[in-house]
Amino acid sequence: MDFFTRLYSDIVKNGFSAGHINSYGHPLASFTKEEGSTWHVLLIANLEAITFEEFMVANRRYTRFYTNLPEEKRPNNIFVTNILITQDDNQDINNFIQNLAPFSPNIVNNIFWSLNLTSGMLLLNEEQPTEILNLRKILEDCYQNRVPTIAPINYQTAKASSLTLVVIILNIIMYMIVLLNGGITTANLVRFGALLPPQYINGEYFRLFSAMFLHAGSFHLFLNMFSLYIFGTRVERHYGRSAFAVIYTFAGFAGSLASFTLQQSISVGASGAIFGLAGAVAVMAKSTGRDLDGLNFQTMLMFIIINLAFGFTLPNVDNFGHLGGLFGGVISGYVLCKMILRKG
Repeated sequence: MDFFTRLYSDIVKNGFSAGHINSYGHPLASFTKEEGSTWHVLLIANLEAITFEEFMVANRRYTRFYTNLPEEKRPNNIFVTNILITQDDNQDINNFIQNLAPFSPNIVNNIFWSLNLTSGMLLLNEEQPTEILNLRKILEDCYQNRVPTIAPINYQTAKASSLTLVVIILNIIMYMIVLLNGGITTANLVRFGALLPPQYINGEYFRLFSAMFLHAGSFHLFLNMFSLYIFGTRVERHYGRSAFAVIYTFAGFAGSLASFTLQQSISVGASGAIFGLAGAVAVMAKSTGRDLDGLNFQTMLMFIIINLAFGFTLPNVDNFGHLGGLFGGVISGYVLCKMILRKG
C-alpha cells in the first residue's frame, strides 16, 4: 500500500469523515471531525502533484468557507490542520513553516505541518499546536510502513464489468425460461429450484444456489438487476472479476442459508447476493476513505439501513436472506479488500 492510501485509511479509522479526495495521484484531500463545540478539518497536499501556490488557494477557499458560516451553525472553534507532503527538502516550505506567526486562537485557526517522505522529518512550528488528535503518530506510522513510490492505489481493475453483465443475463434467461414454461407461479418456481423450508427440502440442497437466479415477477427482477448493476460493476472494477465471483457466490449462499435456517417460507431472488455486494462496496469505501465511482461509505450505510428497515415492514420480503447476504458480503469483502490493499 502506498503512503497516501495508508494515511487516508488510517485517518478515517480515527474517526474523520472523508470529504474531497482526488484518487489519481492524491494531490489534495480533506477530512473533517466534529468534537462537541470544536471542528477539526484536515487538508493534506501532495506537493509532488500540485504547487504550494495551488494548495494555498485551496486553503484560502476552505478558510473563507468556514469563516462565513452562519453564527448559529458555527462551532466555537474550527482547527484547519494543513499537512504538506514533500519528497525532497523544500527550503521554501521550511521557511514558511518556521516563520509562521505565533498561534492565536480564532474562530478558524490554520495550523501548518510539513512531512518530508525522503528523510521522514516532520517539521512543526513550536509556536503552533504540535499535537492534534493523534495525527503525529498516524503520520509517523504511515511513514514507517510506506513503500518507496507515491502512486494511486493499484486496484485489480477490470476494463469492463463483463462478469456482472453475465450474471444479469443469466437471471433474465432464467426468468424467461420459467415464464415460458408454466409462468411465474409458486409451484413453477419450486419446480425450477426455489428455496424451501428445511422440512420440505428432501436433500435438494442445490436450492441454496438455484434460488439466487429465480424471481417472483418482472418488478422483482427489474429492481434486483438494477441494484446488481449498480453495486456489481463497482465491486468488479475495484475488487476484480475473481473477487466479484467470490463475493457474489459467498454472499448469495450466506443469504440462502440464513433464509433456510430462520424463515419458514419459500424464497427466491438475488437480493441476498446483492446486499452482499453493497456490503463489499461499503467495506472498500470505508477502508480507503474514498468514493467508489460516486458511492461513499455514508451513502452505502444509509442505503443498507433504509432497505433493511423496509424489509422488516413490508410483507413477503425475505429480510433474513438480506441480512445473511449482507453478512457474507461484508466478511468476504473485508478479507479480499485487505489482501488488495496489502498488495498496494
